[in-house]
Amino acid sequence: MAETIVGEQKISLDYSEMVIDKINERGWNVYDVSGSVLGSLEFIRTGPAMRLEEGKNYALFPVVEDPKDSAQVALAFTAIVKRLDWNMPTMETSIARIGAKFSCGKDKIYPRLPGGGWTETNPLTYLRSLETLPALTSPKVQQDIKNAIRKV
Repeated sequence: MAETIVGEQKISLDYSEMVIDKINERGWNVYDVSGSVLGSLEFIRTGPAMRLEEGKNYALFPVVEDPKDSAQVALAFTAIVKRLDWNMPTMETSIARIGAKFSCGKDKIYPRLPGGGWTETNPLTYLRSLETLPALTSPKVQQDIKNAIRKV
């Protein structure tokens, strides 16, 4: 993996795997939503992204048993939003709260701000912000997701 030095920080030129691994550790999947029609869940049929690509847009959704089943993914996401008092999942950086959607550049990640618009960050800052992403790995949260899916 190639690296470059920016100030005192080493930044990987291929941060894709690190970002996806960290998101998965928190109980989320990353989906490529590039070109998706607003409100459509067609992108779910292709399954979670295996790597991030420059110029693509991504969104985070909870890990479910069948990650290509749009009903399971939508019900799990609704269960999580309900747990968050009907707020969308967010993360914190040192300068802003960011949402669960982002775009990728060559050496930058562009997270969506909760009120709209985008901000710019480097991959290391984004990786640190993922520590504040709501973790979906506890048994209670996993049971809530399973219960939401079973009701249908």
